[in-house]
Amino acid sequence: MILVTGGFSFTGINLAKVLLDLGEEVTLTYHRQSQIPELLAPYVGKNLQVTPMDVTELTTILSAIKKYKVSSIVHAASSHEGMGSLYQVVDTNVTGTANVLEAARLMDVGRVTFISSEGVNQGRKDTTPLKEEEFFWARSDRYIPATKKMGELLFFIYEKEYRIDMVVTRPSRIYGPLYNANRPIMQMAAAALKGGTHTFKEVNESESHDYVFVRDCARAISMIHLARKPKHTIYNIGLGEHHSLGDIARTLEKLFPGTKLNLGKGAGSDTTYVPQTDYDIRTCLDISRIKEEFGWVPQYDLEKGLAATAAFIRDGSYI
Repeated sequence: MILVTGGFSFTGINLAKVLLDLGEEVTLTYHRQSQIPELLAPYVGKNLQVTPMDVTELTTILSAIKKYKVSSIVHAASSHEGMGSLYQVVDTNVTGTANVLEAARLMDVGRVTFISSEGVNQGRKDTTPLKEEEFFWARSDRYIPATKKMGELLFFIYEKEYRIDMVVTRPSRIYGPLYNANRPIMQMAAAALKGGTHTFKEVNESESHDYVFVRDCARAISMIHLARKPKHTIYNIGLGEHHSLGDIARTLEKLFPGTKLNLGKGAGSDTTYVPQTDYDIRTCLDISRIKEEFGWVPQYDLEKGLAATAAFIRDGSYI
């Protein structure tokens, strides 16, 4: 049985579907939202279980491991700006990670996979693709990069002290079905479906990232987690390409003729998402490690991923 913390999150739901389709038995945890995601409803009563969990409480993790006979864990639970105070986010992301690792140690669980973030590279000024085995800066200016760095350090020290079977995955910017509707990609995709001209003054057309489609990311995490003995402890997951929000707008215009998406320069007053900052990286991730070891390659380029995202917004199609 695979326990996925943060199982009702954007990444957790998509990852669960991949694992369930592979025939794995999965237990998903939820905290505040208890409604079964429609995408996973067909698996309930078959190879899917759900359970409430507060990762800041060690006893709830221990109980779930025991009750569901958990043999491995994917730790995806996390919070970010807008989900509580800094103290609350640290409690969830750092104390929660320590609790998951301690529970795995006490209950002698097998593999523990951490879903980290490209954000741990904040502060680096490289212009070439970023490899895994590089030192990261201690400083960060956002909740996720700061706490994911702390989480990775906890994983590595638990591995050293207790020989825990662990692996860290570092996805780049993930998008696709079930992503937050207020994020620029989702807003633009929804607008493109309507056609016509739309203006997003607070979306900086120059902001750029390595955007990876969520189904590719979920497939990569599942391959790494299920591998009997990975050769490494850190794996980048991304498209391996760098695209701006302007590139995304132009791609959507190509996909939906008659659409015009006008972007701005990012005035900084938009509160629906945290825009790129001076600390953020300005290049893509080097994904040669996962390609060479697992034969994984992205199946969705930017155009295909945006088309699939739009299809999901339009009628729930999961393609």
